[in-house]
Amino acid sequence: FHPELVAAEISLAWLRDLKIDIDGHLLLGKAMKVGDPHRQLHSRDLVICLNRDAFGMFTPPQRSALIDHELCHCRTARNKKTGEEITDALGRTKYRMRKHDVEEFVDVVKRHGTWKTDLQAIWDAEAERRNAPLLNQGKKEKAKKATA
Repeated sequence: FHPELVAAEISLAWLRDLKIDIDGHLLLGKAMKVGDPHRQLHSRDLVICLNRDAFGMFTPPQRSALIDHELCHCRTARNKKTGEEITDALGRTKYRMRKHDVEEFVDVVKRHGTWKTDLQAIWDAEAERRNAPLLNQGKKEKAKKATA
């Protein structure tokens, strides 16, 4: 899912003994780019920190989703005008951190719906994902009936 990260040196690390914050959220993971001084000390470009306690309770699909989520934060740094990769003084690819596609409160969506284009894009993506298995299943059932 992340072809631009194939050459990146990525480390995984555990976060331990994390507590739920005042708003009821638990940090599940965090992606970080390694700063230039630290890149000179070792070959790592990015670090993905995972909540060890939560990760241990996740199913394999949930684990994959969490790692995918954290990798979505990681992007190759590119020149705004040319789109070319930016490299450091040693010729190594530089990376940047990407923000979430959507930031909103559940209460606002309950009151106003998908009032922004980013919310609508998430809604459409979920609807497409939910409908795909049903459509595929329906095609399989029709094929079974046709051969019976």
